[in-house]
Amino acid sequence: AHWFLMIAAATAVPTVITGLLAFHFKADNPYVLIHRNWALITFSFAFFYALYRFYLLHKRSPGPKILLVILSGITVLLISITAEYGGKVAFGF
Repeated sequence: AHWFLMIAAATAVPTVITGLLAFHFKADNPYVLIHRNWALITFSFAFFYALYRFYLLHKRSPGPKILLVILSGITVLLISITAEYGGKVAFGF
């Protein structure tokens, strides 16, 4: 799980960059700004969570399991919210 989260956070970097570059092409859609803001929140949270997981991996500590479950749940929730608004941007629903 440590590695999956770290890889996901690393591959999110080009996604965020291309999303910010494409932001201006869909500026007429009212959901673009909301999607961008949730995407930046999600990326920031996932990035710092990945750093924490890297720290645990480096320390060779499993970490407090309940905290990892809660942080993972928050990550999934943030991704779901961002995806919802991304769908509204792409498909206009």
